[in-house]
Amino acid sequence: DQHPLQHAAANAIAAVGLTRGAGDGYICSGMDVFLTREPCVFCAMALLHSRVARVFYVEPNADTGALGSRLLLHTSRRLNHRFLAFRVVLGLSSTSRAEHE
Repeated sequence: DQHPLQHAAANAIAAVGLTRGAGDGYICSGMDVFLTREPCVFCAMALLHSRVARVFYVEPNADTGALGSRLLLHTSRRLNHRFLAFRVVLGLSSTSRAEHE
């Protein structure tokens, strides 16, 4: 069974902690995060708490997306850290584009 807290962004932050050792290993100051899907509120708060610099994602998350689809959590002035978030739009290659036209 999958644990409910096993989200991609949270797992990535935990992996940073393992590589950095004890103490503040979860702190990701200045790091960029690349995700296939827009993070939910849980993951966005984990990213915020870990002090990332930028988050790039491909697929919006219409149900629970916290970086543009439903909320703009990363820009809230009520929180003590903010980061930049970008939705990356992947284009079709010229070969794929020709196949879809």
